[in-house]
Amino acid sequence: MLSLAVTGAEHVEKHRLRLSFSDGASQLVHFGPFLHNHPHPQHNKYRRLANFNWHQFLFL
Repeated sequence: MLSLAVTGAEHVEKHRLRLSFSDGASQLVHFGPFLHNHPHPQHNKYRRLANFNWHQFLFL
């Protein structure tokens, strides 16, 4: 079974990141809709761009 991992990330704008994967693929991911529509309050602080530390998301 092939294991897939995030190998890199580039901040594009606001809550958008371009993620690179171990299989060579890359994908633009917009976290904004998730952060603004998710009902759990632990995610609310990341709605503010000042708190959206994308490095922290990648290495949890």
